[in-house]
Amino acid sequence: MLLSFKADDLILKNNLGSQFEQPDITAFIPSSEVFWKFKDVQSKYGYNLDDRESVTTLMLYHIGRGKIFADEIVDGQTVISKHPSNYNLRLNLFYDGSEKIITVNGAELLVRDIVGSNGVLYIIDRMLAPVSSGKTLHDYLLYPDIPGYEFQSIARASIIAPETKAATNSIDHQFTAFVPPDAILFPMPSKAQDILSIARASIIAPETKAATNSIDHQFTAFVPPDAILFPMPSKAQDILFFNTTLLNYTIHAHLVRDSILFIPARGELKDLQSMKGTIHLVREGEDVFVQSNRIRAKITFPNIPVANGVVHVIDHILYFIYKTVFVETNTTQSLSIFASHLHGIPGDLLSHIQSTVETFTFFAPNNDAFAKVPRTLQQQMAQDDRLRSEVLGAHIVKGVDVSFADLTDGKTLKTINNFTLTVRKFNNDIYIQNGNVLAKIEQADIGCTNGVIHIVSNVFRLDQFTVLDAIKGNNQLLRISEMLSHFQELEGILSGRTSLGGKVTVFMPSDLTMMSLRNETRKSIFVEHSDRALRALKGHIIEGESLSSTEIYSVVLKYTYGGQRVTIQNLDSGFTIEGSHIEANIVTSDIWCSNGVLHIIDNILHIPTRNIMDEMARHGDISSISNILRLEGMKELSLSLSNENNHFTLFIPVNSAFSSIPRARADTLFANSTLFQNVLKAHVTSTGSKYANDLYDGISMKAEEEFLHISRDSSDVFITNNNVKARIIRSDIPAINGIIHVVDTIMYFPFYVAADVMYNNPKLRAFYDLMKNLSEFSNLLQDEFSSITVFAPSSDFLSSLSPGDLQRISANPQALRTIFKGHVIPNGILDSKFVRTNMQHRFTFRSMYGIPFTFAKQSTVAGTSIDAGYSNLRYDLDINRDGFACSNGVVYVIDGFLDYSFKNIIDEMKAQDKLKASLQNIMGIFPPGVEEDFRDINNEFTVFMPASEAFLYLSQPEILYLHNLVNSTEKYELLERHTVNGTSLSIEKIRAICGNQNSTECVLSVNVIFEDDDTEDIVLEWNGVQSRIIQSNILANNGMIHIIDRILFKVEEETTTSSDSMSTRGVNAASTQFSAIVSYLLVLSTFCIVYLVKR
Repeated sequence: MLLSFKADDLILKNNLGSQFEQPDITAFIPSSEVFWKFKDVQSKYGYNLDDRESVTTLMLYHIGRGKIFADEIVDGQTVISKHPSNYNLRLNLFYDGSEKIITVNGAELLVRDIVGSNGVLYIIDRMLAPVSSGKTLHDYLLYPDIPGYEFQSIARASIIAPETKAATNSIDHQFTAFVPPDAILFPMPSKAQDILSIARASIIAPETKAATNSIDHQFTAFVPPDAILFPMPSKAQDILFFNTTLLNYTIHAHLVRDSILFIPARGELKDLQSMKGTIHLVREGEDVFVQSNRIRAKITFPNIPVANGVVHVIDHILYFIYKTVFVETNTTQSLSIFASHLHGIPGDLLSHIQSTVETFTFFAPNNDAFAKVPRTLQQQMAQDDRLRSEVLGAHIVKGVDVSFADLTDGKTLKTINNFTLTVRKFNNDIYIQNGNVLAKIEQADIGCTNGVIHIVSNVFRLDQFTVLDAIKGNNQLLRISEMLSHFQELEGILSGRTSLGGKVTVFMPSDLTMMSLRNETRKSIFVEHSDRALRALKGHIIEGESLSSTEIYSVVLKYTYGGQRVTIQNLDSGFTIEGSHIEANIVTSDIWCSNGVLHIIDNILHIPTRNIMDEMARHGDISSISNILRLEGMKELSLSLSNENNHFTLFIPVNSAFSSIPRARADTLFANSTLFQNVLKAHVTSTGSKYANDLYDGISMKAEEEFLHISRDSSDVFITNNNVKARIIRSDIPAINGIIHVVDTIMYFPFYVAADVMYNNPKLRAFYDLMKNLSEFSNLLQDEFSSITVFAPSSDFLSSLSPGDLQRISANPQALRTIFKGHVIPNGILDSKFVRTNMQHRFTFRSMYGIPFTFAKQSTVAGTSIDAGYSNLRYDLDINRDGFACSNGVVYVIDGFLDYSFKNIIDEMKAQDKLKASLQNIMGIFPPGVEEDFRDINNEFTVFMPASEAFLYLSQPEILYLHNLVNSTEKYELLERHTVNGTSLSIEKIRAICGNQNSTECVLSVNVIFEDDDTEDIVLEWNGVQSRIIQSNILANNGMIHIIDRILFKVEEETTTSSDSMSTRGVNAASTQFSAIVSYLLVLSTFCIVYLVKR
């Protein structure tokens, strides 16, 4: 695997290759990106990737015994690893929306079911570290394997609850444990330490110890390490450790009994029922939080497997509430500014808030909320006690403990200084409104001994400032503030001095965004071409309305002050804005101002500000290519993509595209630097910058390697290079020097053998299923070292055939072998590059079986046709759209068989336009019964059938003679000249057996003349009449048809004619002559009509 080549290096370096070659195994291999990251944190887990023993222990844990396929996995399934201690791996199922996620010990199976000869390989998104411990949960908490953590407080205190101790010390039960560190609990008062001394002696409640120390029970444990527990105040320690019931409840709240939950990086996490209450799990970005009894903790070290469960380290003790609202506010880092202002309010109010007996609900603005307030206003608040008291009081409700569940839409609350707070619900989020300001509840239900705290996103009572004031007073917008000073027009609008119909909505790029630009770019845009900057910034302002996050429910389209259209999205995936194909995340939303609302974004809209290399670095989903292009061997290409004077269109494979490369192909790719560069170049064209709307169906573009061909199917846009097709999954990412499109596949370099390609492609699957039991076919397609070209009749075509027709083919090995030879070139890869290089107007490639495969240019949409020597079985072929590259060749989909006909000779002749006007007449001249013979599939014929135009070469007497022909001998002689009974002769066979004038093998009853010119035409000659073959090799299921331009017939002129003879025929023959003339005229008129229709 491309993303696991680091694993290959590690395995080979430590002589572990034989372990991965054992029969019947399932390997879970982290991607290379995971290995690179793990090397930086390996010491945290207690491993050293430079130590052979450490690597061996770790990697053997990544191998499971037995073959396991993804569709067979059930939730909670265990697999015994190849680790010497036979530790288990645990498989789980999660859902991210409708997408099913499969995990092993919490690591997601990114790429599934890579089948090798000895087992199954999965690519996973993290290391399976640490390796499972052989210790029970109880013993692990006493003596953890991971360095730097201590959990003895929880472990030793657990004996207060004897049944818990017993359970966690047994493998008869399974647990999920959320464990805080000891530092929250220590240093402890001497009395509490005395209790722990007794605990250590296992005198108190031995069944608790026994439970956690037995593999008869399984646990999920959320455990705070000692380093977190130590800072707990002594008074809180006394409350906890001298109340055995409370301590018992607290310990139980961290343990989920008979349940093992490994936590994946994504996917829905359902609530857990601990031994004391419900544990809620919440994702916030990449972090996962657990909450019990209104106490919330972050999981800092997840997924530590033990003998009877799993441990998750958390940063706070659960369940036990020991802080007042005032203390909690002062010890919560994100509320430090709010807390500092609390200390500055007048003493009587401060004392009131510090009360331990009064009940409060705080709606506390976090530090980011204060950052939205202009600096001057913040300074004023710090110096003005009245203003400070007004602002802080507007966030405090006295006398009630209002939980999140109580905050129903429309509910009102009175603050301690008599302001009204109203609950609002938008987009499934809860907001608190005071005046014009709505503050979103960012974190709810922080439990306190005398109330509750809800952290909110905005500060009430501080909104009397303009958008311009907000920009100039915001520490995130210093750069753009300076630049706005050069644009008086914009300052007038943002300050409200210039009216735009009232309110404005403004999106401004942050300083981090501005500083991420190259100096020369900033200078070019904002100094040298300030008019462009002004136009772009006008596109950041929406006039006439104030659009907060609360008013955008999904997707909103708006036109800006500059006339540009922007798309604003407020979805579960994030709050974003897009303008002129440039997307920005809204990193700070809803800065409420007197004349509108301001949002801070992480990009500049409407004007590209980065070259291609820099722009790619911003997008995590294409980081693989971005990183590869920065390698030393890619310097030439990366320099070219950094040159802002060039104009490129790039089709960059998404990271997941690399995960599916089989190891052998990855080795081939990385071992050949020239090939690797060519693969990357195949995704780049310097023919100009093209948005997706400019990629029209059927166009081609010269790539830096080979050609890029565009095709469209409904709303999807596909790009093909060297018959490897990719789909655009994210389009139109502008850069200064080009446009980037993200595609789902690596082009140019195919990964899979033809057997896999055909099996997995619905268009090809039916032909594969028809032929797979033919060993010559299946072996060739599975051979990774073969070089093959396959022309596969489409699944649609095969499904149109009757079951009987398909049965006759599949049950006939000889028919399958014939089809195999007529549809497979085993000795050449005729991909689009080969065809384009070799074909002027047409060219023929003869397979090792002697079958001539001919490509010819056509004026059709497809542009090319293909046949295998039979002119009636020629099909249009778009060599780019219809070709599917394989690691061992290419497969083309066509609309029928190339060498197999379901029609008999009569039906096949009726289908030929050139015979429409002649077939009935000729068959009427032939002896009776011939048509039945030509329909009999048990007979075999070669037929030379005159074309409709053949009658034009006959004189009137010859026409009359033919239609008056009653002599059966002459009829059979005529038939013999135009047919060969008992054999089917292709034009190539005729050349072979009749090319030598003295040949005894030529079975034709007429002479065969081979033209010497370049056309290589064949002429049949009889009695001075020459007839040219104008269409050869029309295959029927009982023979071969060749169309000739003349009838092999003539009437010998009579030297004398007696009067008696004339009188004998006389008038009595008049009617016969008239009938013949009518027939002649009918033939002539039919031919003329056909000729005119063709024209």
